Amino acid sequence: MKPLFWKRIQVNSVKSARNQSPDISNLFWEEIEEEPINVDNFEALFAKVPVESKRKTNANKTKAKVVQPAKVITPKRSQAVGILLSSLRLEFSDIEDAIYNLDTSILDVEKFKAIYDNRSDAEEMKSILRQMEKHPEVPLDKPEQFLYDLEQIPQVGDRIFCFLFHTNFQENVALIDSKLNNLKMTCEMLSSYKSVKRIFGMILACGNYMNGGFRTRGQADGFDLEVLPKIRDVKGKDNRTSLLQYVVSSYVQRYDTDLMGTDRAKLPLPDPSDIQQAALVNFDDLEKELKKIQSDFANCSFYSFYSVVCDCHLSTLLLSILICFPLTPTGNQDLTEQQMNLKESLKLFNKTCAFFCVKPRSGEKQITPEHFFSLWLSFCSDFKDLWKKEQQALVKIKLREAEERIRKIKESKTVLPQTKARKAGGLKDRLSRHGKMQ
Repeated sequence: MKPLFWKRIQVNSVKSARNQSPDISNLFWEEIEEEPINVDNFEALFAKVPVESKRKTNANKTKAKVVQPAKVITPKRSQAVGILLSSLRLEFSDIEDAIYNLDTSILDVEKFKAIYDNRSDAEEMKSILRQMEKHPEVPLDKPEQFLYDLEQIPQVGDRIFCFLFHTNFQENVALIDSKLNNLKMTCEMLSSYKSVKRIFGMILACGNYMNGGFRTRGQADGFDLEVLPKIRDVKGKDNRTSLLQYVVSSYVQRYDTDLMGTDRAKLPLPDPSDIQQAALVNFDDLEKELKKIQSDFANCSFYSFYSVVCDCHLSTLLLSILICFPLTPTGNQDLTEQQMNLKESLKLFNKTCAFFCVKPRSGEKQITPEHFFSLWLSFCSDFKDLWKKEQQALVKIKLREAEERIRKIKESKTVLPQTKARKAGGLKDRLSRHGKMQ
């Protein structure tokens, strides 16, 4: 019989454990009895198969030759396609159905894009076809076979391209819109908000007072924004309070005392996160991205007309994408709006830079959002932190004042009213002497 490798327990050898544990009356295995089994059936299932000694024959020496699959594409490309196949984990028939029907339940959008990016080019397909013609008896390696099978799907590249473009179009346009709108909002706030002007007025007054004895720095009408990150480093006599702390505290006491600690309290400068996002905007990159979207849009529109006329095997979903999306003005209108948005944003940005007298860096012809907003980022971030601390301090003061008012009200209720002293010879005095009044 085949052995069962277990560790044997014998009851007699473990009875000492039962004696050492008086709470246990019986061991588990003392209560177990073997169940009857069908021995014949059991032996038929688990009998050990005798190993027959095999004699070496000459036939064993002549092994059949294994045909090695043909490798046509470069090792790097073969590895990339192999990794793709491992990630898909699908039979090609399933992949084919998913591409025909654009079924994202089988292939998600990322896998559609991976297939599109790894499809064969013209030279690779020529090499694969040449190999198949010269050596039809030699099978292709898995990556080559996948690329060949993929190209047998009619217009596979155009199918996936239009599907991906339709899927990502609104997301890409919305992302550009969000970047530009944030930049415009930040520029408008810096240029027009009264709170920004008040803060800069305080900094200007402090700076002119501090520079009163200097001919080149005193009596300034304004200052270069490059000084903004350095304001926090200017310390007072106590070497603790900074000039920025003084400006924040003065601003809060003058303009925000009534609002601090309430929901109406609003940061007087743009939020640092908005400044940071605005600094990431690159107008040249956005212009290139819009041109690429426009080019892809035109290609998708052309393919839609060509495919609807020439291909009767398109899926219902792909037909709806091709007919209803590129050939309608909706997508084109969204694209035109963002092109106008880009021009307006660039114009407003340049106007804002001129408004604050900012000049390009040395060696650069134009001011970039990265340069302009980097002058503001640390200043706005430090200002926000100090502004929050001032807000919390005012909340604590208001809380203590409220507690003091409540304490005084309680004390006024517990104090007994003062009584007048009895007048000698008066009615109350005479009655008290006769014991008729306490």
